[in-house]
Amino acid sequence: MNEAGLPARISAIRGLPNEMNSQDELQALFAEMSAQGMPIPADLEERSLRLILQQRSDDQQVLQRLFAVLQVQEKDIPPELEERAIRLILEDRPNDQNVLQRLFQLLQLQGKQIPIALEERSLRLIVKDRPEDQVALQRLCVVLQTQGKSVPASIEEQARHLTQKAWPDDPDLQRRLSAARRA
Repeated sequence: MNEAGLPARISAIRGLPNEMNSQDELQALFAEMSAQGMPIPADLEERSLRLILQQRSDDQQVLQRLFAVLQVQEKDIPPELEERAIRLILEDRPNDQNVLQRLFQLLQLQGKQIPIALEERSLRLIVKDRPEDQVALQRLCVVLQTQGKSVPASIEEQARHLTQKAWPDDPDLQRRLSAARRA
């Protein structure tokens, strides 16, 4: 195709909704543009990458490239795309508390519920790093019980110890903790 037709094709593709583009059409256009020494416009590369992700939603390289292309265009990364990328990172780094916390933020931002198994994983990491974190310890007990799992004796004892330490002068609480310990 001649150079005069290329701008018209680019404009025509830009005028179509994303779902009307085909990956083959975009790749042919990119090849032609490259052959003529033209750079590939970021908005068209974005379209192509989104089409690829429809077929290969777990392709981390494509996600990373899409993030870079969005940043070049000064566009925000949609939370659902970042969520996909974070979930892929978690497969390689399942105990990375920072990655888990970012996933929780993204889920909340999208109005999604945090999966209880992920919350348990996060809480176990927090309690391991900060065994004196009473709130995390108590929440871990609740999360385990909610899933029908038994609370390990060491975690239960640590929770009791921290509760007693926090409220040493509460006789009712001390009585209930003693009764729970005997049970």
